[in-house]
Amino acid sequence: MGINEIQWATAYAKPQMNAYRSIEAPDSPEDYISLLKWYLQLAPRISPGPFRTLLSHPDLHLDNI
Repeated sequence: MGINEIQWATAYAKPQMNAYRSIEAPDSPEDYISLLKWYLQLAPRISPGPFRTLLSHPDLHLDNI
């Protein structure tokens, strides 16, 4: 899912305001993509072993990553 989200964000994401972080500067797609890449590096270490663990959130945006 993270890889698909990176591909979508690279192609379509645009800067948008996030009042939780700043009322002056919009969040950039690059910030979002950076966090997704960090997540992809971290996820295998959360649950190593033969069983895969699913992490999910119904509202995927910068505040929830």
